[in-house]
Amino acid sequence: MKPTKDASIIVLTFHNRVLLILRDNKPNIASPNMWCFPGGVKEENETFKEACIRETKEELNLSLDKIDFLVNIKYENRSKYFYHADLTEELAKSIIFREGQKYEYFKLKELSRLKLAKSSALFITEHAYLLKRLLE
Repeated sequence: MKPTKDASIIVLTFHNRVLLILRDNKPNIASPNMWCFPGGVKEENETFKEACIRETKEELNLSLDKIDFLVNIKYENRSKYFYHADLTEELAKSIIFREGQKYEYFKLKELSRLKLAKSSALFITEHAYLLKRLLE
């Protein structure tokens, strides 16, 4: 299946913090050694919601039952579809990290000091009100 340039991204919140992944430090990948929300490209035969659920399972071993659409950000001839899920204690403890260097939870005020991948930075700056609402 051929992937598109478009992607689905999940904003995972837990105890008033947001989960970000530190991408691998490899020159052949997009945004090496930068923090980002989990997610990935949509394959031709799936919806953006299905892609988001699949990528979350692949990257974090999380099976999400309910995710909510937040916003679509368009830039550089691609679209990034952002979804949200609030993690329960059980889900947070069940994470098995499979992609990148590590994951961490951050408070809203900590995000400005991070080196962020472009789509994550755009979401945080252009839709700060959404993120603030999710973390309250």
